[in-house]
Amino acid sequence: MKKVILSLIIAVSTMISTVCAYDFSAVSPSGHTLYYEIISGATNVGVIRPGSGSTYNNYVSGNVVIPDTVSYNGTTYNVTEFRIVGTYGTFENCSSLTSITIPNSITSIGYSAFSGCSSLTSVTIPNSATSIEDYAFSGCSSLTSVTIPNSVTSIEDNAFNGCSSLTSVTIPNSVTSIGGSAFKDCNNLTAITIPNSVTSIGYSAFSGCSSLASVIINNGITSIGYSAFYGCSNLTLVTIPNSVTSIGNSAFSCCSSLTTLNFNAINCNDFSSNSSYHPFHNCPISTINIGDSVQRIPAYFAYNKTSLSVITIPNSITSIEDNAFSGCSDLATLNFNALNCSDFTSSTFSDSPISAITIGDSVEHIPAYFAYNKTAISEIIIPNSVTSIGSFAFNGCSSLDTIIISNNITTLGESTFQNCNNLVYAVLSENMSSIGNKAFYGCNSLHNVTSLASFPPTLGTEVFSATAILKVPCGSEAYYSVPPTKWSEYFISIEEVCNNITITVVSANENMGSVSGSGEYEIGTEVTITATPKQGYRFVSWNDGNTENPRTIIVEAEAIYVATFEEIVGIEGVSMLDELSLYPNPTSGTITFSSTDICKVEIMDAMGRMVEVYNNSYIIDLSKLRKGYYTLRVITDRGVALRKVIRK
Repeated sequence: MKKVILSLIIAVSTMISTVCAYDFSAVSPSGHTLYYEIISGATNVGVIRPGSGSTYNNYVSGNVVIPDTVSYNGTTYNVTEFRIVGTYGTFENCSSLTSITIPNSITSIGYSAFSGCSSLTSVTIPNSATSIEDYAFSGCSSLTSVTIPNSVTSIEDNAFNGCSSLTSVTIPNSVTSIGGSAFKDCNNLTAITIPNSVTSIGYSAFSGCSSLASVIINNGITSIGYSAFYGCSNLTLVTIPNSVTSIGNSAFSCCSSLTTLNFNAINCNDFSSNSSYHPFHNCPISTINIGDSVQRIPAYFAYNKTSLSVITIPNSITSIEDNAFSGCSDLATLNFNALNCSDFTSSTFSDSPISAITIGDSVEHIPAYFAYNKTAISEIIIPNSVTSIGSFAFNGCSSLDTIIISNNITTLGESTFQNCNNLVYAVLSENMSSIGNKAFYGCNSLHNVTSLASFPPTLGTEVFSATAILKVPCGSEAYYSVPPTKWSEYFISIEEVCNNITITVVSANENMGSVSGSGEYEIGTEVTITATPKQGYRFVSWNDGNTENPRTIIVEAEAIYVATFEEIVGIEGVSMLDELSLYPNPTSGTITFSSTDICKVEIMDAMGRMVEVYNNSYIIDLSKLRKGYYTLRVITDRGVALRKVIRK
């Protein structure tokens, strides 16, 4: 008897569950029985699954047409929603459903509405829909394309997760957010354009899209979620727009073909100090182009990017944070153009073996710890625009043997050149007003120091530590009153220069050209200095900006003149490489070369001026260049070619 009662209870419970799942049913135009739930207080209904559980997984199959209205008991209802039963979406796991016609009355594609419909090949979302909710098409593994109308404003979490046959999707300008895992594991998706209406890309949004070769992230995005593009192994280039303020952990991790990063984010958050969670972990980035509006380079920005060999800092940069370029074990060249950047820390470029530094001719301040412990640097030319050098800027540059300090520099910070033990000659400018503690301490090869100022600058303690001769202008008796401890822990002898004056002429790069005219001359003597370029190079200017060559100077005080040369970029040695092509041309953005063996691309404007250089990349971005005609000098393993391109 108990068994009979228990069976009745189960049967009644099941029947109640089934009855409560929907209010009525009706045959659709495609001949399918569909089930509806009346939305309380309205003349609207939602399409609903007839019951929960796997029993109803295939209650419809084939081609289904949903009507925009349905009648029941004399009332006509608008079909506006997809409803859920418990955790089940309307057509969830209907694996035999092959196509669906959704009416214009539907306002949203509901939770899990078509999840697991593995035979669904195409779907058109009507203009009436404003959202695609969580898991709406998750696991639709046969879905090859989807059209999202301009009415949709959000694509929610997991909306297209696991749509492994999806090859294309167009995200309209109406969408403002892309949810977490929205397109995760869509591993046949090859290209995606994210419009400027989107402000956020959710976590893992495109994770595992292994065929994704092109991503265009338009301006408007403020945040890129963690693991957003994790494992997109075909992605070779990424451009971060200037609107981005946050890039999450592992955002582009394991993008194993990603070699080029165009970074335009004006003020982005710091990256993770844990290398395993770095946004670009396991990405072989060899080229980083920092946009000319970027103000802040985040901490750990290029941390451990061992393929990076050259970096150019634009003049807009005001701060470079801790460890930004730490561990870049191939980073040999730094082009620094930041006008007035805040001081570095000792870790900013730590473990990066920089051997060549070029300082732009508009830079005003050289930050503290600028070239700290860069033992491979042998020469630094300080342009006339620089007025101050921060503490420890060149501390430990043990190979530095020449330092040219312009007349405009007024301040040297603490320990600026400390332990530069190969430095043999230093000239203090005539406008020098302050030299910090131990500025030249430990420079044990420094025996000749020339001050061009008639009155000594304010000195810290132990400025020098080697026995040296300090040469001062004739009649500068004030130097003799400076306490010896200010000069060094030893005594530096002071010598007034009243007769012969030393003029030093230096080549900025002896591989490019030689110079003449150095010597000791009487005050008032006219001296000719000459810069002679080697074949393939040309003279550019002297360190004070003068471009005369040969040049006549009048000896008034000790001075150093540095000649700068540059490579002649022309048609010499150019092989036409007829098979090399590029597309598209004209272009407003990137161009792609037909060959992948591109070693270097030099971009010259209509005046023949070099405006950009790309290394080891067959896809280059011209979007930040002005509109006009450009000449590309393309260097490959097979030769060199010139190509014209129009930036439209």
